[in-house]
Amino acid sequence: MASINDLVTEARKTTNPTLTTVASTRAVSGSSLTCTDLSGWPTNTAVHFITYKKTATGAIDKTTQCDWKGIVSGSTIGTLTLKSGTDAGNAIGDFVEMGPTAAYAQDMAAAIEAEHSTLGVHDATKVAMLAGAQTFTGQKTFTSPKVITDISDTNGNEIFKVTPTASAVNEVTVANAATGNNPTFTASGGDSNVGITFATKGTGKLQGVVENLKNPYKFYVYRNAAYTPTGTNPIQFDTKAFDTSSNVDVVTNKGRFTAPIAGFYFFSSFISISATLSGATGFGISLMKNGSQILGGQLGVETYTGNGNYGRTVSGLLQLSAGDYVEVFDPYAAGKALSVGAINCYFQGFLVSAT
Repeated sequence: MASINDLVTEARKTTNPTLTTVASTRAVSGSSLTCTDLSGWPTNTAVHFITYKKTATGAIDKTTQCDWKGIVSGSTIGTLTLKSGTDAGNAIGDFVEMGPTAAYAQDMAAAIEAEHSTLGVHDATKVAMLAGAQTFTGQKTFTSPKVITDISDTNGNEIFKVTPTASAVNEVTVANAATGNNPTFTASGGDSNVGITFATKGTGKLQGVVENLKNPYKFYVYRNAAYTPTGTNPIQFDTKAFDTSSNVDVVTNKGRFTAPIAGFYFFSSFISISATLSGATGFGISLMKNGSQILGGQLGVETYTGNGNYGRTVSGLLQLSAGDYVEVFDPYAAGKALSVGAINCYFQGFLVSAT
């Protein structure tokens, strides 16, 4: 099919629309026609033309009109296609003229449809021009459209601006949702880990979302079963009050928290004993990172003789890499049964911020 540009060129270039006698004959279904003069006709592109037979007196017989499509090369119109009329064969036309035939109009409409289908304009009477404002009514389908600068509202005011990044591989994906579910605004792209940065301008604040932000990493574990520390191993916590992202092991390495991401984490722990002391007794608590003590808590010697309740606490902020683990340790608690339960022997923590 000829493009719309070819068809417009054909119409504009025709400076000799009326030509004289066809200088050759051809059989029915022959593929070319030789004319005496084709000057002014566009070459190497499809053209539409009309042939007529002449009567014995030399008059044009309009009843013999045939509409053709072909390609001009020199004085020959080749690759002939009969669009309408009856191919009489032999001297098929004694008279040839260029003209806006019905077939030409049909091809023009088809070319418009083909070249503008990507704009979502499927009605040949509505042409989306390259220049000037255009209004699209009804549903139109745009596959990967390119927004150069911004999307504006009905008043021409900017709603959403676009800033291109050379060789970009990451982007955001927006998805709607069915009843009972929330739409999503998701980081996506070629990288394995992709975050989202919201940057305010000047002293502007991020409004309307802070109260909905959630910290996915927080836990509270405690010792439920009777327990006497060895003094050489971390304190064993066997029960979870909560562990929102399953980062604490209470089965194998009981009470071990493993950092899911790099960041700053806050931890606190409390352990206690209820015992009858008969002399000076050491009792303390600390935090261990990857098996080594990193943060000390209360450490002291109880000198009271008799029955009593004694507790120690530790708390602080630690910077961890993903995969680092933290445990509670009391090197002085060997042989002293701890008071157990969620309020007497616990370990808790949460992510403060990612690095």
